[in-house]
Amino acid sequence: SRTGVEAHQLALHAADLERAHVELRQARDELERQVAERTRELERTSREYREIFENAHDPILIFRPEDEKVLNVNRRACEVYGLPREELNGLSLKSISEDVERGEQQIEETLKEGVYNKFESVQFRKDGSKIFLEINASKIEYEGKPAILSVNRDVTDRRRAEELRLAKEAAERTAQAKAQFLANMSHEIRTPMAGIIGVTDLLLKTELGDRQREYARL
Repeated sequence: SRTGVEAHQLALHAADLERAHVELRQARDELERQVAERTRELERTSREYREIFENAHDPILIFRPEDEKVLNVNRRACEVYGLPREELNGLSLKSISEDVERGEQQIEETLKEGVYNKFESVQFRKDGSKIFLEINASKIEYEGKPAILSVNRDVTDRRRAEELRLAKEAAERTAQAKAQFLANMSHEIRTPMAGIIGVTDLLLKTELGDRQREYARL
């Protein structure tokens, strides 16, 4: 009968809906599983990157390009600059840079090219002493905004050793020039002096007055 057919069709439709609900639940559960797994992976990766960042041997700074305000630093940066993290974060690098204009040019180049490798910069510690740095910079996105990631290798000891070496070489060259000058002067003076002494000796053997003899002896 018609009623029986309609009932059968409704039953089939209900079964289809139930299967659709089951499949939807399964898809949702799979999606939630994938999201949870991906979240765990991201958290693990983020944790690993934070550990690498924090424990790196070189100072690492993240700062805003427009005003060079420091957004984040690692432990080594605090040690090299002699500043606690709460003071270094929020500080503008312009306030501790020896050549602000040159630093701005390097930032522009980094933003333009994406990276800027091995340029040198001189900055200052909290106590006012100079730090000679070899910097590798990259353009990154930090908290949704453009930023600069700067890995600053402290080459102060190497630079000072080089300066001492150059100063030592200059001092050695000066000493050699002085010794050569004295040797030349000694030779140049000795010859005429020998002649003067010899002639004076002959003069003393001639007939001289007392005052002339005294002058010649002197």
